[in-house]
Amino acid sequence: MDLLSEFLFELALVAGGTLVAAVVLFAIVYFGVAMDFLRGRKGRFVLGLAVIGIAVTVIAVRYQTIIPDAYPVCDKPPRGLPVRVSCRNLGEFYSSIRWTFEDGTVIEDRRQIERVFDDPGTYTVTVTSRGPGIGRFKTRSATTEIVVDGR
Repeated sequence: MDLLSEFLFELALVAGGTLVAAVVLFAIVYFGVAMDFLRGRKGRFVLGLAVIGIAVTVIAVRYQTIIPDAYPVCDKPPRGLPVRVSCRNLGEFYSSIRWTFEDGTVIEDRRQIERVFDDPGTYTVTVTSRGPGIGRFKTRSATTEIVVDGR
């Protein structure tokens, strides 16, 4: 499943749960408010609508899920060796972050990193973000390549 499909699936789960809770609460409160309106108690009607608005907002905020972002971007390396390359995660929603290079080097909890490459080649870096998502959506990983030309 690609990133967009996973995001839409997560959004549907959250929206579906929030919608069901909001509809049930709305039906309960609305029935009481409608009865007051029919009995001529207009002030309680307005108050009831305010309660509905607040309740729906609280439910939406309570059940929202933030999916962590992992969008690594690395500067294009200059020519020559050794090369210092700067990489950063453009994602905004995460509680921890880990950069893993194919040689096994791991850098944690830094939004922006620098790495020196002494040899030409193509290097793979993976950024993994952890966040307060649900289920398998608590982590998000993305990989990018750094091409070092020794000329």
